[in-house]
Amino acid sequence: MSSSDLNRQLFRVRPATGDCVLVPFTPPLTTTGMAFSEDRGTVGETLYVTSSASWLTAVDTSTFTSQNIGQDAGTPLASWVGTYGSDSPPLLTGTGAGDLFAATSFLAPPGPCVAVVDAGVPPPPRKCKPISQQPPLPPTANIGRIDKSNGSVTTAWSVTTSLNLVPPLKGFAAWGEDFYLFVPQLSGAVVLRFRTSDQSTVEVAQTDASVLAVGVSTCAPLP
Repeated sequence: MSSSDLNRQLFRVRPATGDCVLVPFTPPLTTTGMAFSEDRGTVGETLYVTSSASWLTAVDTSTFTSQNIGQDAGTPLASWVGTYGSDSPPLLTGTGAGDLFAATSFLAPPGPCVAVVDAGVPPPPRKCKPISQQPPLPPTANIGRIDKSNGSVTTAWSVTTSLNLVPPLKGFAAWGEDFYLFVPQLSGAVVLRFRTSDQSTVEVAQTDASVLAVGVSTCAPLP
């Protein structure tokens, strides 16, 4: 099987043996975010994925049927990602309490712009040329708690750091009351811990490995 044959395919991996089994589900184009979240009030769990359009898609892993969530509400997750978000879909992480969280890194908005008008050229169009720009905003990642019934973000936190967050984050995980962000560097990655109780951000680890994705079991400890 060539590498091109693996595009947009989902596999079930058995941790004990490393065996991979192709499952009958075709992920959305440029899927990035993927996480399990426990179904509240049951012993089951649902797989959630995000796509380039920032849709939230729920996948039933017993039948591999899927449903776009929030489509009728006007893509609330995409609205939260915002105009200055990265081109990559939000990353996801879930918990055994039934929570689902998203994270995305942001670009700083452009500075003020003034119109440069040539009297000899009738409008339109008039081009707007940036003459001066305000000091750049610090790199920011946003974390949001997602309402799984409609895809909206109900609680949000902003994480600021001196690290370059573009290219976008490669990993996002919830553990207890903390979130962990895996920030790619020219070589390897840096791991940031964001604590919701005091809004603190701490660099906790560095690795020479290239982080491609991060997954968290729904059995991970809860706050």
